[in-house]
Amino acid sequence: MGIIVKFVSKNPNTGRLDYRRVFPAALRLHIPSQPKQLKRSLKANDINAPGALDRYHEAHAEYERLVALAVKKRDRSFDVLDAPKVAYLAAIFENEWRKEADSIRWQGADAKSRQDAGVDEWLDEFRTWSTEGDLTEVHERWRGDAEALLERQQIVLDPSDLDRLDPLCIALNEAAISVCEAIQKGRQGKLKVVPDTPLPNSSSKSATIGGLSFDSRVRSYMENPRLQVSPSVRQGNRTALRFFKEAHGEPVPDAISRTLVSEWLDLISKRPTRLPKAQLSMPIRQLVERYKGHPEVPRMSPKTQRQHISSLSKCWKDLASEGRISVELQNPFAGHRMAKPVPSSATKGFATEELQAIFRLPIFTQGERPRAGKGEACFWIPLILLWTGARPEEVAQLLVDDVFKDAITGVWLIRFTNEGRHPHKGPQVLKTGEAGRRTFPVPKVLLDLNLPDYLAHLEATGEVALFPKLRTRGERNVLFAGFSEWWSNHLQEAQILPKDRRASREFRHVWATAARASGIPQDARMYIMGHKNPQTEISDRYGVATPLGNHIQKLEFPDLDLSKILPWGHSWSSTKES
Repeated sequence: MGIIVKFVSKNPNTGRLDYRRVFPAALRLHIPSQPKQLKRSLKANDINAPGALDRYHEAHAEYERLVALAVKKRDRSFDVLDAPKVAYLAAIFENEWRKEADSIRWQGADAKSRQDAGVDEWLDEFRTWSTEGDLTEVHERWRGDAEALLERQQIVLDPSDLDRLDPLCIALNEAAISVCEAIQKGRQGKLKVVPDTPLPNSSSKSATIGGLSFDSRVRSYMENPRLQVSPSVRQGNRTALRFFKEAHGEPVPDAISRTLVSEWLDLISKRPTRLPKAQLSMPIRQLVERYKGHPEVPRMSPKTQRQHISSLSKCWKDLASEGRISVELQNPFAGHRMAKPVPSSATKGFATEELQAIFRLPIFTQGERPRAGKGEACFWIPLILLWTGARPEEVAQLLVDDVFKDAITGVWLIRFTNEGRHPHKGPQVLKTGEAGRRTFPVPKVLLDLNLPDYLAHLEATGEVALFPKLRTRGERNVLFAGFSEWWSNHLQEAQILPKDRRASREFRHVWATAARASGIPQDARMYIMGHKNPQTEISDRYGVATPLGNHIQKLEFPDLDLSKILPWGHSWSSTKES
């Protein structure tokens, strides 16, 4: 008796069998390329031919998978990519790579040699991204693999969640490091144990009952170009939404009660801070349980809790004003009693001894250039922060043309502006907008350390940015973030800076203190630091404020000895990278 199968027809041109099955019209919009049908050749004239039935089952499984994914997308029944799923997917990815790597080792000495050479190069990159926390590179490299994994496992994530792939991409990068290290040791054939996890799991499916979830409405609202929600606000809202989703899934607005919000506040108040990298994507309930009985671990501060609930309360009000939530519904995030923020006891600024230790690091005294220090940025950025009092991102986005010699006076000047265009960031941005534009003389110490020579070197090599190795990170498109993380770790490893201190922002406090001690008037200090002055007299609003910048020449750090700093010279800077 012959085998009877559905959806098989004979190709009139070739005589071979094809699997043909039409997709429901309502689902085609949610299938890549929006095909009318799935057509796959069985590569045989008879279903009983070798391999034909296997190819039939593969095509049938592919159809069922595409339809299941399309149904989820249509119904907005999105999955939650929690820590167990991330670990599960990363283990599958790692084992697939290990199997492929092991098969290459059996293809001969040439194949093994090519693999070893590639692994050495990859491993260096993967480790650098992991060490620097370079999410931009990690996302760009692993996004395709992450999406393919999710599709094979029939996992559908909310497309409006811009950070949805980040935890998985980070895990894939760590898995890649593990595989490359295993290949170097000749242990690539040893497979990793795949953890058990229920897949797929649409824990947010109930969110679609009665309409869109609160989470989906907020994300849609934020992406409306008419409303021009700033990147910083979007980032804050997404973080608050993520914590709420970890606690309660994605309920519709009608289902969010004040009791539900109170329970959420209780949870986030117990959430530990400064988590290890492996626990960053762990759901909040799991984290709270894990750290129960460990009172020594710092928890989310009252100030941060207040920021999160304020973000969601504001989102609710905005949605109501736009008609996306009924005005008859009470805002469940408003009016909760919150603990008063505890005044920070952290020291602001650096003590002279700490500054002395910083500028006696090998970076400054021996020409050392750590690989993650972004080239000459690790030398110049701390010095410019100390002597100008500028905000870190303002320094990071400087262009070569922003440091120049006045054609008339011959004085070297530095300019902080939002009028230039950075080759990687795009338009420069100042926190205080036009009021933050300022130009003033370059402090003599920076000139003595050969800043003009550094500029000449950049111009000779055709660079536009003052720190060409810096790259932007995150939706806010900031340059300083990648450098800041490394710099903070560098100072902590050198036992100069405790973990509760800010390794870069402290320079701004140091500058303000030194400027007062140096007799620089308040209006000049505000101009040089790029502050708005709400108390400016009407008569002071006329003319230009540039002459105020000349006061920077009075700045002194009388107890600070910088004599050990080795003046910049590109003849050694390119050979000392470690």
